[in-house]
Amino acid sequence: MDRIRLIASDMDATLLDGHSQLPPDFLHLVQELAGQDILFAAASGRPLYKLEEMFAPVLEQTLLVADNGGAVRWRGKDLFVSRMEPEVWHRLTACAEENGDSFVVCGLENAYLRPCDRCYDAVYRNFYNRIAYVSDLYTIDAAVDKFTIYLPQDNAQEVYEKVYGPRFGAGTGRGGVRQMLDRRDQPRRDQGEGCGASEQAAGHPIRCHDGLWRYLQRHRDAGGRGLRLPDGKRQPGAAQPGAVSGPAQHGIRGGPGAAAGIAAKGQRLPGGFYKSTLTP
Repeated sequence: MDRIRLIASDMDATLLDGHSQLPPDFLHLVQELAGQDILFAAASGRPLYKLEEMFAPVLEQTLLVADNGGAVRWRGKDLFVSRMEPEVWHRLTACAEENGDSFVVCGLENAYLRPCDRCYDAVYRNFYNRIAYVSDLYTIDAAVDKFTIYLPQDNAQEVYEKVYGPRFGAGTGRGGVRQMLDRRDQPRRDQGEGCGASEQAAGHPIRCHDGLWRYLQRHRDAGGRGLRLPDGKRQPGAAQPGAVSGPAQHGIRGGPGAAAGIAAKGQRLPGGFYKSTLTP
């Protein structure tokens, strides 16, 4: 029973590069995995409609786990949807408005924002390709499975402890409001700790998020052998034409030392993003 049947991967700061692009030839690799009865699952904080756009050529071979687990879709069929009761996201909306925070009411078909949050449009459109600006969010009649708060000052923990934690705690479900203070909208410092600490201290970009891609590439280059759980020894193999060598350049968000050249030019946007990483 050592056969791999499912490979799941996060998207941002893990599989995607600094421009939110999939590795070269990755969609073809998904098809190769399907040929070996291995299912690939894209697990992301992005919505279903965004993932469907990204994996359009291989939707028949890709399981979509969207909105941080709020919705799961397979071949156009919703296997799971965790809908938020209107009363819950209405309370969160009121709290975020009172605190002056920017936020997104995440529906299964659209992302809903207030017109006053258009100033963050470039940031939001990197994740949501369907945005509706609504003057009165309380009038929305749509299935909502996630509520995202965007904190451009990188102070999610502080805001949680002072504002949202005391009012909501863990009572909002699925890990409480901590998950709703969407860490995707903050610099990914946590994933860089440990494996990339020395590189970070030296001022080099962290290179910790290419493990899945290199793992799959290594097995494909080894001659098309079936993917199995490692037995402690790596199987060397000659690289095939078009093989990817070296680490992928990840880092959609800036940490100390990451994308130093971009930061030096003053192109850093609130929340740790850089202009070159955002789609128009």
